Amino acid sequence: MIVCFDLETYRFGPCNLAPKPVCLSYCDGENSAVVATCESGFDDLLEHTLKQDLITTANGAYDAAVILQHRPKLAPLLFKAYREDRVTDIQIREQLKNLGTTGDLKFAFLPNGAKSPLKYSQADLEKKHLGIDRSEEKDRDDSWRTNYEILDGIPASEYPPEAFAYSRDDSVNGRAIHIAQDADAHLLRAQFLHARASLALYLNSAWGFPVDSEMVEKLFAEMSERFHERHFQNLIKHGLLRPSEPPRPHTRLQKKAVEILGSAPPDWTPHVERLTALGIKFTAGEDASYNTAMLRAHVEQVSEKFDIPIVHTDTGLVSYAEEVQVELKGLDPIFDEYIARNEIQKLVTTELPRMRQGRVHPKYNILVKTSRVSSYGNSKKDKNPAYPAANIQQIDPRVREAYIADPGTVLCSIDYDFIELVSAAQKCLTLFGQSVLADRINSGYDPHAYLGAALARRLDPEFKWSRDNDENYQTFLALKKPDEKRYKHWRTFAKPTGLGFPGGLGAKRFVGYAKSTFGVDMIEMAGSMDAAVKLAKALKAEWLVTYPEFEAYFRWVLRECVDLEWSDAGDPRYQYVSPFGTLRRNCYYTEATNGAALQTATAEGAKIALFKLAEAMYDPAADSCLFGACHQVAFIHDEVILQIPLDAYTHERAFEAARLWREGMSEIMTKVKVGAEPALMFRWNKAASPTFDQNKRLIPWQPTKKSA
Repeated sequence: MIVCFDLETYRFGPCNLAPKPVCLSYCDGENSAVVATCESGFDDLLEHTLKQDLITTANGAYDAAVILQHRPKLAPLLFKAYREDRVTDIQIREQLKNLGTTGDLKFAFLPNGAKSPLKYSQADLEKKHLGIDRSEEKDRDDSWRTNYEILDGIPASEYPPEAFAYSRDDSVNGRAIHIAQDADAHLLRAQFLHARASLALYLNSAWGFPVDSEMVEKLFAEMSERFHERHFQNLIKHGLLRPSEPPRPHTRLQKKAVEILGSAPPDWTPHVERLTALGIKFTAGEDASYNTAMLRAHVEQVSEKFDIPIVHTDTGLVSYAEEVQVELKGLDPIFDEYIARNEIQKLVTTELPRMRQGRVHPKYNILVKTSRVSSYGNSKKDKNPAYPAANIQQIDPRVREAYIADPGTVLCSIDYDFIELVSAAQKCLTLFGQSVLADRINSGYDPHAYLGAALARRLDPEFKWSRDNDENYQTFLALKKPDEKRYKHWRTFAKPTGLGFPGGLGAKRFVGYAKSTFGVDMIEMAGSMDAAVKLAKALKAEWLVTYPEFEAYFRWVLRECVDLEWSDAGDPRYQYVSPFGTLRRNCYYTEATNGAALQTATAEGAKIALFKLAEAMYDPAADSCLFGACHQVAFIHDEVILQIPLDAYTHERAFEAARLWREGMSEIMTKVKVGAEPALMFRWNKAASPTFDQNKRLIPWQPTKKSA
């Protein structure tokens, strides 16, 4: 039996993202009902729903959070339903369908070459699958969608007809959409995994992340001053930024204004008030602004230099949007200055103002093309958001330490050890039955140091090397204390090599990737771009000698992952399937190599782990030391941050959370060791590391002057 249910609630707001329910609508195909919370049948119907064979929802994570908050006795039933693959979501199902047909989640490609936006609200899905248009009914300010609280305490049979029908139709239509989507059931195998993760991440959003308001105000004052154009003279010099124009007297009144002051001042601003009172009218003045044509030309130039694909807007112009800025950061000093100014502007206008409320609620997209999770904040279009939300995965480092633990608690960060390398090793083991990288990780080697030793052997004339890689590794490790600078240099150099080439990067693009992602400036090291490209090719050759299984992996992608339906002559496209059965179509070679070996599997493993943590924290039947005391406050791809009590059991809770974090990922990485250890801190700091007292009990890490 397929049932659909939906809760209507009070409006949500800051620190209240799981508000009080007002009524429940239910549909199983034969029966439909609307029952108010004030009626005796509400709890019975809710319990009945959670016991059904398959429960479909629209944004069901929200409804689940409401149940956990206001009907906590049902938590064991709720988590049991999720754990047994009985809860899904029509919005997630639609995303999986789009990913497995066109490979895109944002646009549908039309026969004439145009594209139209893909939307996932229930109203949009009703229109697409059922031919029903309720968008106006849902979007109106006076819609029942946001006004059910006025019906609290009234039996559903006494609701206004429109209110009753609105609630009923949500479940009736939701079930009908689910059935229509079943035509693509082969693309929906991962739906339950993503639904479980969606619940875990919504609970994170609902709890929120505490903020140090005093520190926020200091940062706001500092960044407001730093935003002044005098700090960005290179942008002005190269024509990317037009300087501000201060107010000045109207031309016909300028002579009179000079006579009043005795001379023409370099800046009229201090005199505006006085002269205005004397009848002098002024122009409004203009703030500093970008020359967009020059920006686009500069982006094109830098992209071509580093062989980075140029992104275009919907109108065909070269884009300099945030995704482009991430790709080009660190590659060009002029564009870096542009990025720096943008980052400060974002801090002053968006990020710091929303932190003033003392608690920020991260928002998450459960599915992007790689199966990873993305995060986002309040929309710029929303001038009065219901609560402050942030993209917690792209927090500006300058404000990170403003995120703190609540009084009496401590932050617990758990980060996987080189998890993308673990994933690449697992993929090679699965495909070929052997992997040098897997052997080294399982033997306890540091894979970055192991590759760093191989690179040092090839590129460092002072390094005493052997033909035996393991012996080189031990020699390299011995440098750690007597020659720490040299050791760190080559280990850091190994990171872009070991993580970039498995994703299929070419030599020229690798040069940009090494600089933008890891700060490794190969052009400076080699002396020119041509020499840097030659060095990159040498690095790749050495990497393939060290881990020869990747030659076979690249051949496998080229042979087995071609997407014939979406490929054109001279423009091949690829596809791959995740461990949980998520199909991604119509992607480029580097997207396929990167996704199939690195990002997608780790994303699914992290989603398993997120649900395990949520279950431990919110389900009493889990019988965990995390229950009722611990909460997730942030998730950043391969790192989770919890808030746990600072008491006699802090050590046990931290290590239990770390165990669950490893256990979840190990369901994907079945033959390669997964590492993750907890670190405690009072303020969010990327430098935090596991710290112990004399009794080997985990204690909060404290920043040194250097790390701070």
